[in-house]
Amino acid sequence: MDYLELNERKKQILKAVVDTYIEKCEPVGSKYLVDYYNLDLSPATIRNTMNELEQLGLLEQPYTSAGRIPSSLGYRIYVDSLMQSYRLTSKEIKEINENLNIKISRLDKIIEQAGKLMSALTSLMSVSMTPKSPSVSIVKIDIVYFDYNNFLLVILTSVNIVKTKHIYSKTDISSDILEHLKKVLNNNLVNIDINTVSLPSILNMETMMGNYSSIVSPILKVIYEAISEINEAQIYIDGAANLFNMPEYHDVERAKSLITLIDNKEKLLNIFSQSAEDKLNIYIGEENSITSGGDSSFIFKTFSLGDKILGAIGVIGPKRMDYSKIIAKLEYFSANMADIIKNEIDEKSNSYTAIDDTKFMQGGKINNE
Repeated sequence: MDYLELNERKKQILKAVVDTYIEKCEPVGSKYLVDYYNLDLSPATIRNTMNELEQLGLLEQPYTSAGRIPSSLGYRIYVDSLMQSYRLTSKEIKEINENLNIKISRLDKIIEQAGKLMSALTSLMSVSMTPKSPSVSIVKIDIVYFDYNNFLLVILTSVNIVKTKHIYSKTDISSDILEHLKKVLNNNLVNIDINTVSLPSILNMETMMGNYSSIVSPILKVIYEAISEINEAQIYIDGAANLFNMPEYHDVERAKSLITLIDNKEKLLNIFSQSAEDKLNIYIGEENSITSGGDSSFIFKTFSLGDKILGAIGVIGPKRMDYSKIIAKLEYFSANMADIIKNEIDEKSNSYTAIDDTKFMQGGKINNE
């Protein structure tokens, strides 16, 4: 069904039905449209037009003698062509800006927190994601000396993510030894796939470290773990309880599909990976494969820094969600995420003060104690 095939009367009535159903969550009858909309049409004309829209698959009648509700196709035409853009109020912009004041050093935690904030702003279930990075290499390794037993390992990567690892050593290590270690690591690990580091290369690094050769293997293990954390895509879901307060999800079977979603994040990863970059992605009803029955809609947007996708954030809710308002909030929110993450990366890269994980090194071995 193409929007251009609809005459102005059909467009006018379809928009009125969708707007009303979004607000009321009740089937819309012709009498309501006559009483509350200035359509300049007779009741008979409105009834006939609603019948025609139903025959076109844009409206549905949930039960006999009821009014009509929008179908998934009806929502699609509404979202693509009929709904009015929502303009955020100064109060809403202030609320979003205050919530966007995120001060967390790790990218995954920034995106997880952003999901929580989006759920609070929309009263829907939020979904946020850090993408899988198929090719992550080390751009630079730095070491910040604290004292003979403590130093900070700083790993700058090709995907604009900085990982820091606090190392505690029971063996005294001077700042000169750490400076030498930094040169050894940079000479052998920069701009290569960490998974391809060979045994001869490791033995060579151990030889270069002399009496401190035992430090090489545990340090490599920490570096490998840090890169692996970046490689893995992460999905964060928040605010599922918000949906269970909505009429659409009072039905047990419908609610069950959402509970299943929380445990089946692979579907979400697939949808994210197939999405258009830096474009709003809207899946309505049956277009949305992540929940059964076509009762929900899923809206999300990715955000990037340069040509690197940093993550995505979106919401899941009933097909009846207020699309224009949700889209306006999501667009504004996601537009600011890249700047927030860039500022955190720059700050972290310059200061190296954030501690990611604490590792304890004992006799050349690192233990999670």
